[in-house]
Amino acid sequence: MIRFPENRICLPAFQLNKTAERFVAFLPTILFATALTFLNHHALALDVIPIRVSASPGKIMDGPRVIEEVASGTPLWAEERGKNGWWLVTAPVAKKQGWIHVSDIVFPQYSARQREQLQLADQLHSQHFALKKSKDFDGAITKLKQAIAATESLFDVDHPEVNDYRESLALCMNAIGDTQEAIDIIARVRTSWEKTLGTQHPYVLRALFNPAFWLKRVGRNAEAEAMLKESFTRRNTHYGPHHKKTLDALSSLADITTWHSGDMAQAREYYQLLVDGYTKTLDEFDVDRVEATMDLADATLRLGRFDEGRKLYDDTLEKLIERYGEKHENVLSAMASYALGLSNAPLGNGPITLSSTWSFEAGSGYEELLLKARSLRREIVKVRVETLGPDHAKTLEAQSLLADNLSSSLHNSVIDKDALRESVQLRRLMLAKKRELFGDEHKETTESVDALIKALDQSELYEEAMQHRRYRYERALELHGPKATETLVTGVEVVRGMVLNGKTPEARQECDRILDLCLQDPLNNYRAVYAIDEVLSDLGDAGAILDLWDTYYRELRQREVLETYIGMRTAQKVAAVEMSHGFIDRAKSIIADLIPVYQKQLSDDSQWDNFTRHWRATQIAVICSQVGLDDASLRFHQIAFDLGMNRGSASGVEYLNLGVTFSDAGRPHEARPLLARALELSSLDDNSSNQVLPTCISAYASVLLELGDHDTIKQLTIQLAEVFAKALEVKDPGVLRQIHYAGQSLARAGQHEEVLEILNRSVPLLLELLPETHVYSQHSREVYSEVLLRAGKPLDAFQVIDQSRVASRAFIASSLPLITPNEQFQFLTTKDQAKLEKALSLAVHLKNQSEVAEKSAGWLLNSKALTQETVGKTTLTSDPRVTKLVRELRDVNGELAALTYQPASEQSAIRLSALKSQQRSLHRRLSTAGLNLSVSDQWVKLDLNQAKLDLRFI
Repeated sequence: MIRFPENRICLPAFQLNKTAERFVAFLPTILFATALTFLNHHALALDVIPIRVSASPGKIMDGPRVIEEVASGTPLWAEERGKNGWWLVTAPVAKKQGWIHVSDIVFPQYSARQREQLQLADQLHSQHFALKKSKDFDGAITKLKQAIAATESLFDVDHPEVNDYRESLALCMNAIGDTQEAIDIIARVRTSWEKTLGTQHPYVLRALFNPAFWLKRVGRNAEAEAMLKESFTRRNTHYGPHHKKTLDALSSLADITTWHSGDMAQAREYYQLLVDGYTKTLDEFDVDRVEATMDLADATLRLGRFDEGRKLYDDTLEKLIERYGEKHENVLSAMASYALGLSNAPLGNGPITLSSTWSFEAGSGYEELLLKARSLRREIVKVRVETLGPDHAKTLEAQSLLADNLSSSLHNSVIDKDALRESVQLRRLMLAKKRELFGDEHKETTESVDALIKALDQSELYEEAMQHRRYRYERALELHGPKATETLVTGVEVVRGMVLNGKTPEARQECDRILDLCLQDPLNNYRAVYAIDEVLSDLGDAGAILDLWDTYYRELRQREVLETYIGMRTAQKVAAVEMSHGFIDRAKSIIADLIPVYQKQLSDDSQWDNFTRHWRATQIAVICSQVGLDDASLRFHQIAFDLGMNRGSASGVEYLNLGVTFSDAGRPHEARPLLARALELSSLDDNSSNQVLPTCISAYASVLLELGDHDTIKQLTIQLAEVFAKALEVKDPGVLRQIHYAGQSLARAGQHEEVLEILNRSVPLLLELLPETHVYSQHSREVYSEVLLRAGKPLDAFQVIDQSRVASRAFIASSLPLITPNEQFQFLTTKDQAKLEKALSLAVHLKNQSEVAEKSAGWLLNSKALTQETVGKTTLTSDPRVTKLVRELRDVNGELAALTYQPASEQSAIRLSALKSQQRSLHRRLSTAGLNLSVSDQWVKLDLNQAKLDLRFI
């Protein structure tokens, strides 16, 4: 029962007393008078009446209690007229009915037609709620669009009634996953509300808060963080620092700062403000207050303040135990947060990603934290078993988290063998339990199998891991048949087990067999093909990877499915693999085939939403640029830029992409303002892992050099030093690589001394993080040697080049086998010749140095050894039968390559299919004959003294 408020004059309820008979006698007259009064007030006694709050604030009451305070200008629906000027309404936030006084509201003057349309819109809006509750979002969206159409026919586009329904539409669009459309709608609504209601209105503040989470969902974290900052600032001004809405925004801002930008100093400030706010508004044991304190402790630990962070955790946990006891759910939840915080501490200042690792030096203090986390996990498991039993879901989850901890490194990625054995045993017990509870095919069981296999691989118990792999494959074979995707994927896992068990020839044969099955339904079996790619990558067989993707691409093209998502994704993958092997013309041909497909899809508004069209346009523009299709790249970058502007603003990346494209097209004057804007926008992102900022510096420096603006170039050098200082906190190889490219551009503009100070620290750091042969390592050495030369340090540059030549042999050796001599020549010409000639030119300049002569002779010797050994492997064997097979394979590869990039026809498709089968047959026969076609990646060291060669002739 909703009571009339008592703080205003109200008539008492009717009572049956001695005047009752008189009242009944006059009842018809009273009813008639009441009806006339209702008609004078818009004649809507039995229907809802649109009203608007005029007081600041208006109060919705239930008796003496205030249900909700509503800001001035808020539209409401009056559902019933009460006594003494009270109207029944529904509180917009609390969603409860209450009474608002006529002195707090105004009645807009609507015509009969307007009232009819408004009532229709309200009915549609109510129907949308019912459909939404039943998960019929398409139906709900249809009703909302009808409601919007009904109200737009009455009012201008900024009318609050229209925007109410638009906001509901945005919520529905987000619910079905059309996040970008939801973001676009709510941005329009927020702008409209700001014009009509003001920037501080609660509706505006709500529309500024919710979409931040939608932005985060589509990966636009920097925009989400900026929106939450603005939301917190405005709520703090409007509601005050300790209001729940303000603290909600602060909590979300602190979380996104922790997980996205990783600025733990800033995050800690936010969490401290949050704890201070909750301390003044919430009970000591309130869940939100406890969680905020734990987050504060986590940020403190990640800043290296171990004692302070642990004290916060320990004090909170002690109070909870004292209040609830050791086995209470709140205590166990706090212990889990404590363990997670201790585990995250080694990640330090920087964002947490899926690739984040726990590696750290022994004796640094982190080892103690990880062991403490392990102790807490053990205690949680113990209590869960005692209170819930061994079969409960929470018990199994606690055991899984303990197993994760046990298999983690304690320092420098060195595994604690005893802990790892315990982890394996725990995984075995969990798998047995889940099989008992759920059966073999349940998701919980299959995830446990995967976790056990991973732990067994870590423990080098490959035979046992292989047993589980085979069991999963046999079950998939039994349930789904030999050609099903699930069977093929589990089959590739068996192949991975073969590789780990040292059975490489068998693994290769099995890969061929699985690929044959994949190609029978290539569109649906792409997951298995990508799994084969991972196994071949583990083997380091670049030639086989190239062969795999060429074969898969031909099959998709033959079936004319390149316009599908899988088809386009595969074509791009093949182009990338071709480029990595130096076959630019092949890659260019593949991407040129895709351009009409993309143009057709981008022109169709109904096929993709705005966000997807923008993403696709950017993706194909970058790929076109990589293969030298500059005109197409400029065209697609312009499309992406226009789509970004249509959303309200283009991002720094969009300005960068378009600016670089203009620069590559020889139009520096048009590129300059775009790159300047890109640099300005990317500088706003404080994320230490921001790769866009150094990329902007690199591109902008190149354009400024062409235009002769050396003063701005000096400012860029100072900015690059600041970027590097931040990069030292996160040690991200991708950021370091972009810093090196930026340094190269600045050094060419005359800033070599300043850049060298950065590279002297950044290049060794990157080489610590990545293998010698990694492409980032190779590129960074090339940049470093160039800057050393520009700085007048040729001997130092020579040493860096020598390290690069040694490392490059392993990469090149993996790429030459099983391609035609023409392709080998093209590969070496595009990938290595210019680098070798440049290196030898420096050696000639330093010819009087004995070390230079000896090492440069080694460069030449090893370069020739690569080509000679490849020729020998592919043309000379002691068995004439094998020689014949090699020649056949070479001829088949050549014809396949030629046919693949010709226009498709029925005749060529038949020939491709025959050649493909012949190629796989030749591979198997060569393997059976014991021919190893790989080329040695070992560096051949030349000793001039032992060879008795005169230095003057080297």
